[in-house]
Amino acid sequence: MAANDLVVVIGCSKFGAAIANECSSSGKYTAVIDINPIAFRKLDNSYSGYTIEGDAMDKDILLEANINEATEVDIMTNSDNTNIFLA
Repeated sequence: MAANDLVVVIGCSKFGAAIANECSSSGKYTAVIDINPIAFRKLDNSYSGYTIEGDAMDKDILLEANINEATEVDIMTNSDNTNIFLA
């Protein structure tokens, strides 16, 4: 896995989980951020990436996910305002 294969998914909705599962299964380093730990249940049992419980509006949470190194960031929260702000 190359260092340039980092994907950060913000929001573990059904769509966010599907993206994280696909990235993880294709060998990409994947981190999923969600404020609700129950949301991580949507991830496949084979998901091998990281889960980070926290608010993605918090810079420290984004840094914990190594967002500065990410080549792809997918924003899938259930709040349009949050999605626009983070984008």
